[in-house]
Amino acid sequence: MRQCPTQLNDTQRRLFEKELRTLKVEVKHSGGLRRVRVAAVSKNSAKTQKFEQDGKQITVADYFKKQYKIVLKYPDLPLVEVGTKKNFLPMEICEVAAGQKVMKKLTEEQTAIMVKNCAKPAPERQARVQKIRDEIMNYDTSGALKEFGITVDKRMKMIDNARVLPMPVMGMGHATKNDAKGIAPEVQEISVKTMDGTWTSAGRYFDPKNLDNWVVIDLDQDRRLPLDFFLDEFIATGKQRGMRIAQPQLDGSIDPRDITTAIKNIQMSYKKQNKTVDLIMIIMRVRGPAYADIKKAGDVLYGVPTQVVLGKNIARSAEKGKGPMNQLASNILLKVNAKLGGAHSKVMDLGKNKTLFGSFTDKPTIVFGADVTHPSPGEGMNKPSIAAVVASYNVFFTKYSARVRAQGHREEMMTTLKDMVVELMIEFKVKCGGREPQRIIFYRDGVSEGQYQQVMLDELRAIQAACITLCPGQDYKPPITYIIVGKRHHTRLFTADPRDAVGKAGNVPPGTITDRAICHFSEFDWFLCSHYGIQGTSRPAHYNVLYDDSNYQADQIQMFSYYLTYCYARCARSVSIPAPAYYAHLAAFRARHHMEEAGDTQSTNSSGDSGPNVVEINKKIKVHDDMHSKMYFA
Repeated sequence: MRQCPTQLNDTQRRLFEKELRTLKVEVKHSGGLRRVRVAAVSKNSAKTQKFEQDGKQITVADYFKKQYKIVLKYPDLPLVEVGTKKNFLPMEICEVAAGQKVMKKLTEEQTAIMVKNCAKPAPERQARVQKIRDEIMNYDTSGALKEFGITVDKRMKMIDNARVLPMPVMGMGHATKNDAKGIAPEVQEISVKTMDGTWTSAGRYFDPKNLDNWVVIDLDQDRRLPLDFFLDEFIATGKQRGMRIAQPQLDGSIDPRDITTAIKNIQMSYKKQNKTVDLIMIIMRVRGPAYADIKKAGDVLYGVPTQVVLGKNIARSAEKGKGPMNQLASNILLKVNAKLGGAHSKVMDLGKNKTLFGSFTDKPTIVFGADVTHPSPGEGMNKPSIAAVVASYNVFFTKYSARVRAQGHREEMMTTLKDMVVELMIEFKVKCGGREPQRIIFYRDGVSEGQYQQVMLDELRAIQAACITLCPGQDYKPPITYIIVGKRHHTRLFTADPRDAVGKAGNVPPGTITDRAICHFSEFDWFLCSHYGIQGTSRPAHYNVLYDDSNYQADQIQMFSYYLTYCYARCARSVSIPAPAYYAHLAAFRARHHMEEAGDTQSTNSSGDSGPNVVEINKKIKVHDDMHSKMYFA
């Protein structure tokens, strides 16, 4: 059995509080058994926490010794706050009540284990579903189904007109003699692999950015970590991608508890030299509480791009040799280049195929992505939902700005959408030669079918109101296309012929689409599996066009939506939903990190919760002005 520590540092306290908060503990010190719910873990210990008794100040340790004849063995451990009135109890007299259902979000490690154990290859899942229908559910002999005149087909629905959309041609930079003169390189066309939706990213990026002034902070501080090997590979790989990367300033003496101050000092130091910090890279053993501090300091407080690299990934790659280390460096460079304002590639077809895509690129078009994330199960009414909106500002739909707002607990309607759309359209106008968007395409994620019409009507009015605000007194009415995209459904697609399946998991190939048979008879919707299923059975995205001023044909909007899945900055492969919807999801979750603070000890499930203080929270999550036009969430 591990020995109990005699005290906790602040990082350990916050980790422990995260696990203990909302659980019920049993206490017996007063004679009877009493159950109370944990609200927080205090910064103070039994030795330091005082309260008034009989007109005198007394510590919690002395109180328990005097009142209950209990001499605490661990008086330096933090106290546990219980109930709604902030009663303090020493940890050692509390016992976690057995048999509790823990309503909390799984950690990344727990989620990975769950997915690994639950993910089944497509053929195996198909057979299991068929077995459930034939042997377990007894549909053929069910009296209830017969009473209602319902029959369940013996075989899965065969979709005769499903098809696979053509892969796009991607464009990356191609080094030329003009590079030394500062002239933009030619564009090299690269084919996408039909089997897995990937393309080679080993060449020069389409829009590489330089990294001249950057700092590496080593919080891992493990002398065995081959950090030099990683940094050399990072710089060399960046050169191959067309990025000029200077040698970084290295600092390995910073305490994780002082990371916010360290980022501030680095920014101020460069400012005194009339320089700008391009990036601060932080090496951490694992992703702990300091991650939220890093992102809040970089994105919100000081406006410095940050990139966290896990030491365990560096160590694992080094053990396997140069190839895996090069792959790790390549993956990180994709994110870094996006944060610096670059792009690794573009979809060539959007510019070349005028017949299909002319109505998307013939005039300034802005593509929005929007999502609302809600508090995890078990978090109280004082935790807000976060609305995030991103918008493109270049002709290739590869660069995006983001805005986030807090709103009421578990509210799906975006109450501040108008303000966010106005801000993003102003930014588009600034970056696109003073021209307002002449066409709006809006992808909305996270909406259930029962909310389609209400959300669309409210948010469509907000977008239209934003247009009036942008150009008051003018007849500014750009056509709007409003599309819901979601993955919270139970529809799965399987290949009729096993020879058509791709990968070890036997999924349908990327680009598989159907807009008949299993779709709504009167609505403009379709199912599209745009990504390559590496593990488990692929879940197609469900698209529903609820409003369309542009009167797009099905082929046009389906292909455009599909090709947007190839514009994702974090990887050189297609993803499951269009990039702007994905980015909105990332921006919303990043805002949750911005809400976390070292001293945040709010109760998440107390009966006194009266709702989130949206005004104060919005101050916490408002990103720095220098980060507004950067893809800090990439």
